[in-house]
Amino acid sequence: MNKKKKGSPLIALSVVLVLLIYGAAGFGVYTYKDQIKEFVGIEPMLSEAAQEVATADAQQEPEDAKEIPAPEQESRTEEPAPAPEKSEEAEPVAEPEEQAPPEEKELPAKADFPITPEFYATSGGKFKTLGSGEKIYTFSNGEQARSCWVEDDGKYYYIDYSGCLMKDNYTEEGFYTGSDGSWDNTVPFRSDNAEPLMDATYGTDPKLTIELINENGFGHKEATLTYSFGYSETFMVIPAANSVYLLTNEEGDGTSKLMSVSEDRKTIRISGYGETAVFELK
Repeated sequence: MNKKKKGSPLIALSVVLVLLIYGAAGFGVYTYKDQIKEFVGIEPMLSEAAQEVATADAQQEPEDAKEIPAPEQESRTEEPAPAPEKSEEAEPVAEPEEQAPPEEKELPAKADFPITPEFYATSGGKFKTLGSGEKIYTFSNGEQARSCWVEDDGKYYYIDYSGCLMKDNYTEEGFYTGSDGSWDNTVPFRSDNAEPLMDATYGTDPKLTIELINENGFGHKEATLTYSFGYSETFMVIPAANSVYLLTNEEGDGTSKLMSVSEDRKTIRISGYGETAVFELK
């Protein structure tokens, strides 16, 4: 049998050196392991310890890649709000007993009434008597007083709508003026609202009649004074207060008079231009 010749170790070493020189010369860059594997056929063997380290490194995940578990949140369960306490049922309120209306008291006389002409009165002017006998009151600025109370020498006088001193009649405030035109506090204050009788005749000459006139669905009262010589004048009746009315001339010339009606509706007084006429029911 032919015996196989064994390769000389010197030849193998020579091949390795040639390969190293060949790689360094730039004909190819190979790692030592690749050169051995390709030309020599020798598989580099790693030690068991090195293999274990490599295997462990390959299996170990980087710390940054590890998933960091989210922190557990404390589960808070909201406690249900306490139910409102049941309020005790309110006791039924007893209805107040009906009280009888207070008795109406009679208003006091002027002397006892809390508001007197002194409250309304003005001063600073002076009286003047006209040639025809009428008495008027002029303020310091020359203006003539109308429908107001004035104070003179401690007394209180009423100047009517005609601008003259009024005598023997009631004012719309409910006070009475005497024969000299000053407030008579002995006559009781009036607060009633008496109305004149319709279609009745008061007085003789002149005669006074009051009618209710209806025009276009609207009604108003008219007072007519008829004289024996055939002259007559008509006024519109406008309520003021306390059984007192204003008579306005329908002709529109500004003529106005003041009329009061007695509580029994049988007597009417009309004042204007310094005079007061009394009309009795016929």
